[in-house]
Amino acid sequence: MSVRKAAVLVLLAIVTVCWWFLAAPRGTDTAAAPSATRGDSSPPALLPPSPAPVSKLAGDTAATVRTPALPQVDGGDPVIPSVPLETGKLPWEKTIDATLDDKKASDAEKGRRLLETIPTMPVEGRETAAEKAIALIPDAAYRHASAAITNPAMFGTSVGVLYADLMNRPDEVRLPTLLAIARNPEHPYAASARDNLNLILGKNLGNDWTGWDAAIRQHLAAKKPPG
Repeated sequence: MSVRKAAVLVLLAIVTVCWWFLAAPRGTDTAAAPSATRGDSSPPALLPPSPAPVSKLAGDTAATVRTPALPQVDGGDPVIPSVPLETGKLPWEKTIDATLDDKKASDAEKGRRLLETIPTMPVEGRETAAEKAIALIPDAAYRHASAAITNPAMFGTSVGVLYADLMNRPDEVRLPTLLAIARNPEHPYAASARDNLNLILGKNLGNDWTGWDAAIRQHLAAKKPPG
């Protein structure tokens, strides 16, 4: 064999070895592939679900806030449908505001009208209506409040507001009204009214309503200035 042929064979052998080395897969790559298929890498972070937009029901005239519906497990109509929540002022608050905003009515008339709305109001509005009403009624127009406070069917905390206000009125308003309350055994403040008459007049006349009336007149006459 000539020297030239031998050199060519050696060169071919070198080229073959280099090609094999470059074409062969690397150890790190082959090791990484199985780990990917086995799922050894950390899973991607979970993202919170985006809230589904709340649809506007037919008939809504303004944007409303609604509770989320409780869906069926297997689809279909929800177990609990979405319902609208109250926003803004409640109906009883609007009633109070409308009465107070009446430019044609006097304060005493507004107070009377508010007291008349109490029986139709929900429980949470009665005390507020009574407070606003009684603040508008002066001593000279207390007749507008007398019908409400002496009514034994007056509702809950509202009658408590009226009674507390009554005790801060002058005697010419307070005493006759206390007597009217005390004479009605069905009134929730009947016993308290009689006790207060006893304290103010210094008498204990029990159920002697004629005697109480005379004592009130005598007390009021004594307070009037002479002449």
